[in-house]
Amino acid sequence: MVAMSSTRSDTPAAATILIVEDDDDGRNLLAYAFEAEGFRALPVASAEDALPLLRTGRIDAVVTDYDLPGDTGVALIVRATLEGSLDLEAMPTVICTGYPDVVAPPHVAIVHKPTEPLEVVRRIEEALYESRGRTNGASLVDHRVSGYDFARAMMLAGFRMVGRSRGHVVMERDARAVQVPQCDVLTEDAIASLLQKAGVLPAQFVTLLNRLGSRDTWPEHSEVLGVRAGARSKA
Repeated sequence: MVAMSSTRSDTPAAATILIVEDDDDGRNLLAYAFEAEGFRALPVASAEDALPLLRTGRIDAVVTDYDLPGDTGVALIVRATLEGSLDLEAMPTVICTGYPDVVAPPHVAIVHKPTEPLEVVRRIEEALYESRGRTNGASLVDHRVSGYDFARAMMLAGFRMVGRSRGHVVMERDARAVQVPQCDVLTEDAIASLLQKAGVLPAQFVTLLNRLGSRDTWPEHSEVLGVRAGARSKA
C-alpha cells in the first residue's frame, strides 16, 4: 500500500485514488493500473475501511464497487457526503457495477462491468483534469512544451523516430504512429490530440516530462533527428 501524502494533490499525475473493492484480484488490478500511470493508490476492501481514509482529507478521487460487504458503494458515498468527508462536486467519484439498474448520486459516474482497469483510470484522470481546471485553472502541463520536448518524451515511452515529413518528426511504437510538429510551443489541444494518437495517458506524459528534467535521461538531440549520436559532453 502506498503511503498517503500530507495534503490533497493539485496535480492529477500525483493524485491519491481511494479504491474500494472487496474482490482481491479486482482491487489489486485497479491499484496496479493506477500506480502504473503515476497515481498513488489506496486499496481497501470495505466501506468501513474507506471512511477513515476519506476523513483524512488526503483523497483526490474515489473508485468503489457497488456490491460491497455491509454498505453498498452508493451507501458509502451518501454517508461520506452527509458527514462532509466527500465533496462530490470537487472529488471525482466512480461506481463500478455489473448491475444495469444502479442509480448513482449526482456528480457520480458509473462504469459497468466487465471493463478494463485502464478505462477506469481514464475516467478518473479526465475528471481530475476537469476538476482542477474548474477550481484553479490548471492546464495539462504547467509549462510550455515544444515539439522537440514532446518527441524526447515519446522516446522515453518507447517510440522511435522513423522519418520527417513537412516539418514533423514521424515516430512509431508497435502499431501506433504520430507526427510531432517541430515547433517552439505545442498548444494544449495539440498535446492532447498527439497523446490520444500515441495511446499515452496525460498522467504518463507528465511523468515523462518530469524525467526529462534530469539531463541523465535526455535523449540526445541527434537521436531525435535520427542521426547517430556522438560523444556526449558533460553539462
